[in-house]
Amino acid sequence: IVEVTLSASGLAENPMQTLKEFPNLIILQLFSESYTGKDMVCSPGGFPQLKVLKLWKLEKLEKWEVEKGALPTLEDLEIRSCVKLEMLPDGLRHVRTLKKLKLSNMLKECMDRIEYQGQDWDKIAHVPDIYIEDTLVDKGTDVADHSQMDHQGQDWDKIA
Repeated sequence: IVEVTLSASGLAENPMQTLKEFPNLIILQLFSESYTGKDMVCSPGGFPQLKVLKLWKLEKLEKWEVEKGALPTLEDLEIRSCVKLEMLPDGLRHVRTLKKLKLSNMLKECMDRIEYQGQDWDKIAHVPDIYIEDTLVDKGTDVADHSQMDHQGQDWDKIA
């Protein structure tokens, strides 16, 4: 098994503890109500080949922990509509393989913490491509002020 997508599964137990045992898993997508718990933990020793992780509409998820050594090959992380997730996990700073991070429709407090140079910016500063609400973040500007940007991250004031 190289790809797993769960949707409306209603799992109450942390799915990562079981799914990490699939040694060939490359893509994992947890969609709407696939997991209904408040806490999720990714531990070291699993997901040896996982490259893509998508968490969409896990509406009860409040805390996600990524322990050091977990997700050793992750390249692409997308979190959408996890409206109760309070902050990104500290352990993301150790996922040095991460190339792309996409965040949208998240709790305002969470988004405020990850603004450029914000309280949690250091957790994700190593990621080359960061998208907030589908806009590529220019690491030299404030994430919160992208009103002058289009969806490709172009600054219209400089083009015009």
